[in-house]
Amino acid sequence: MKLKHAKNYFILSLLITGASGIFCSKKPPLDRDVLARVGDKIISKHDFIISYELTPYTYLKQKDPGLSKKEAHLEWMIQKKLFVIDAVRKGFDRDLRVQKLLEWYRKKAAIRQLYREVVQKKVEITDREMRQAFIKLNEKVHARHIFTKDEKEAWEIYHKLISGATTFEEMARQKFKDPKLAKNGGDLGEFTWGNMDPDFEEAVFQLKPGQISQPVRTKWGYHIIKLESRTRNPILTEASYQSRKSYIRKIIKRRK
Repeated sequence: MKLKHAKNYFILSLLITGASGIFCSKKPPLDRDVLARVGDKIISKHDFIISYELTPYTYLKQKDPGLSKKEAHLEWMIQKKLFVIDAVRKGFDRDLRVQKLLEWYRKKAAIRQLYREVVQKKVEITDREMRQAFIKLNEKVHARHIFTKDEKEAWEIYHKLISGATTFEEMARQKFKDPKLAKNGGDLGEFTWGNMDPDFEEAVFQLKPGQISQPVRTKWGYHIIKLESRTRNPILTEASYQSRKSYIRKIIKRRK
């Protein structure tokens, strides 16, 4: 009997954490940074990286020995979302506790929608802002990061790096438990404006190649970022700008 209650509690917990996505969001656009789509939800490259770094590896049971750890982790994230969808299909969302939380999520979503309709529609975006964003959109940056949830630890890492007591790669080897992440030194690869957390991006685009940022706070925690390289598109045309204005405007509005 206790086992049954424990199982129900686990299902309800997953429903609660997944409810906001299933009931309160619109279908997100599919782009090159989306690793998987489950129903109307996506798993982005950035969400995957953060989840992969923070999830204890002992928690994951790798069913297929042929999969790499990253492939197994992505499969686990997909299965988790599928589990929530299945739980809703079986009626667990009708549980009184879940219904109360769903109502809270719906109200929160309604407030967000009201904000979009009343506030965001009145947001003024200048042509200068649009053109600056267009320039960033035509830049590719290659960056590494070291991540921690603790602000004090983030500053300790930063001061060690700045003082020359250790290198970025060596610190990454110490902080990342996974051997692949440790080996590549927290390499995020190349990305452009609009692909990452706004605060993360703002810090990256202010850096020069080789520079290391102070701890940058995002909704996930604290990042110390190193810019490896920056590549600019040398040819920016007015026609290209006009064709991407709508996309740029949407991102700026969402971030204001």
